[in-house]
Amino acid sequence: MSVLSLLRLRTAAALADRYRIGVAYVAGVADDAWMREIAAIYGLDGTLFGLWERFLRAERARLEPAAP
Repeated sequence: MSVLSLLRLRTAAALADRYRIGVAYVAGVADDAWMREIAAIYGLDGTLFGLWERFLRAERARLEPAAP
């Protein structure tokens, strides 16, 4: 397989991942779940992403109306 073919495959896969994540976000996936998925897909295993995910989860819980 040529280098150009490999590049095309990687580009197509990256675009598919971005599309899938974008659709999930629009479909109502919570911000913390979206952040976790982005970190997993791109291998971003860092302390900052964990902190940001926890912050978003806490904010979502704080802003959701209390159940009757």
